[in-house]
Amino acid sequence: MTSEKKVLKSIIQEFPSLSSEIAELFTESTSFIEACEDYVLCLNSIKKMAALEDPVHQQEIEKLIQIQSELKEELLYRIMKMCKK
Repeated sequence: MTSEKKVLKSIIQEFPSLSSEIAELFTESTSFIEACEDYVLCLNSIKKMAALEDPVHQQEIEKLIQIQSELKEELLYRIMKMCKK
């Protein structure tokens, strides 16, 4: 499975009720793909650092959670914007 397919699958798992809209945007927009890749990278980094259970990483985890939240807002904005077309 290619990297892009893994990203698409991960994003659809995050937002299953929007799967068709996500798939459509994924085929139409390189910038949407890049935002999805950033979101998945952020999620994976949070999971890896949290698994270490090392308090040293807590501040970095909190920053990543903030970035993840911003990326989620961006993704949902783009999806909703596409739905209105």
